[in-house]
Amino acid sequence: PWANIPSSLPSSLSKAETAEAPTAPNTAKSTPLLDKQTGPLLSTDAKVVSACVSRLVPDENDKQRDVLFKLAESNHTWEEEELSAVHQQLMSFVESGSGVSFALMLLRLAVLQQPTSGNAVSDKSTGMVVEMLLEEKPQLVSSATTKSMAWCVLSNAVGSKNPPN
Repeated sequence: PWANIPSSLPSSLSKAETAEAPTAPNTAKSTPLLDKQTGPLLSTDAKVVSACVSRLVPDENDKQRDVLFKLAESNHTWEEEELSAVHQQLMSFVESGSGVSFALMLLRLAVLQQPTSGNAVSDKSTGMVVEMLLEEKPQLVSSATTKSMAWCVLSNAVGSKNPPN
């Protein structure tokens, strides 16, 4: 056995000796920071939005850049059409294999945003990420960074207020 525990007691030990054997003190480590965490752990850091957008969208496409930059604004109210455009842009980057990690970094923020009505496009984005991971599409999840960001997207989607169906 892995712990080298004999399957039966040696004949030299009596039952009384085994009952009086000292027990090891409880050495379980406490985790106060994790113990007091009651809500989902979401990845909400928006400091990377500028860097990701500059890697994904050329400077001359100001309209596309402006919409993606709104992911950094925590107080922005999203209309369904606007958020749908963000999801569609990010899904197209992922599906084309162009800047997948950067697109996933932005998508993890997009799945946290709740439009004023509807949420179907978020479900579609999350479904695409699930397919990437489960089908192990080598061209899309070729690195540990990409896999990690894909899992982060799913974690945020599940931990958000209105998880996808």
